[in-house]
Amino acid sequence: MSNFFGMGLIAGINSQEPYSSQHITRYCEDFRRGYVIGYTHSLMQLSGDSELVTRVAGSLTQKYGLNKEMMMEIYTEFQQDSSTNSFISGYTAAAQT
Repeated sequence: MSNFFGMGLIAGINSQEPYSSQHITRYCEDFRRGYVIGYTHSLMQLSGDSELVTRVAGSLTQKYGLNKEMMMEIYTEFQQDSSTNSFISGYTAAAQT
């Protein structure tokens, strides 16, 4: 059995920009979830801006059709209002485009 989550994680870490919604749809949900986590980890290393990272995670969660509540648990540091608001802001903005 393949580790699709791990493959997505590595792909996300190595991405310079996020995959398009059309490109990511060919991958399973585990890969997409790992990809978002890997990509945002890499973005955090580059930017150091946790609010930006959380907003991007929300946006990618919506664009990639991932479970909002599951992903929000990962990105909202101890359910802090600021990180929850950033995630929802990114998620909502992506839904409107």
